[in-house]
Amino acid sequence: MDIGLMLLVLTVINCFVYFLFYRGTPMRLFGYRSKQAIANPENWNFAQVLFCLLAFLLLSAVITLQRTGIINQNVYTLLSFAAYIFSAIIVEIVLYVRK
Repeated sequence: MDIGLMLLVLTVINCFVYFLFYRGTPMRLFGYRSKQAIANPENWNFAQVLFCLLAFLLLSAVITLQRTGIINQNVYTLLSFAAYIFSAIIVEIVLYVRK
């Protein structure tokens, strides 16, 4: 199973659903959720856009590295999860700084 590609597809689906249906009010069941992200609609919208962008870019880079043979499958799996977690950490830092 290609975990990086699966995370990338889920990220893209999440972004499309958010941009088409759920802009505005924070939701507890969908999207990037954290205490700071759901604090108000402005943070919610900002967190969704930033997380989608970062996760898409980082996962795309990791997939490209694996497809070109620069990294092997074990490193690829680890970096795929790390890219997703790193995206969340960056969003939290930016939300904290914006506060």
